[in-house]
Amino acid sequence: MREILAAAGLPVPDDIAHVSRAVIFLWYETKAFVLVDLEEVPDGEDPLDGLDVNQLAIDLADELDDAAGFIEAA
Repeated sequence: MREILAAAGLPVPDDIAHVSRAVIFLWYETKAFVLVDLEEVPDGEDPLDGLDVNQLAIDLADELDDAAGFIEAA
């Protein structure tokens, strides 16, 4: 990911979270993020069908408790 960003002339992320099933790259100033799902998606299925937003929130809360600039959305 860092090589892709560098090749595109984009800034490196401010923080990276490694959670149980994903890697999340965070940019605080622009409030941007990239979530990379580490699980395989079966052919013919919607890639977001398996996304459990509640579990992701739990994973993020555990990983980013002390991350400066990260605020939980209501």
